[in-house]
Amino acid sequence: MVGNYVLQMAKDVKDEAERHWISINNYSRNLDVIERDGEKIVINRSVESIMLTRRRLKTVINKIMEESKAIAELLIELGEEKRRSAEYEQKCEEDLDNLIKERKELQEKFEELDLMLKIVLELVMNENGAVDRCEDDSKILNASDDDDFEQGVGVQKENKLYL
Repeated sequence: MVGNYVLQMAKDVKDEAERHWISINNYSRNLDVIERDGEKIVINRSVESIMLTRRRLKTVINKIMEESKAIAELLIELGEEKRRSAEYEQKCEEDLDNLIKERKELQEKFEELDLMLKIVLELVMNENGAVDRCEDDSKILNASDDDDFEQGVGVQKENKLYL
């Protein structure tokens, strides 16, 4: 974009300079030994116009060069930012991969703990069932001992189970 602008400006200056030099050359051919003042004035004005155009072009070129330097610096900064962004993206991807691995490990541990909990729960239920059966057996034995005692048998069993 800036390059096209500079090229167009240079073309415009060249065209303007050519127009002035054509008129200068025409007047130079028409000059006689005396050098008429009118033609001299036209030539001087043309030369001044060319010099003014050159100064404007120089100013524009200097401004464009400053802008180009600024753009070059921005491009360098952009390259650095892209590099930092790529490094950060890579780090984030690594962190994400690590988190996914950690999640899988935690999921496996959760499944193991869940299985252990089921086994412990099953063991507790089995033990509770055994305790309940023992309590039932104890009640039955106690009840049968009480029945024997009430009937006057007077035999005491030594197999009482107290829980």
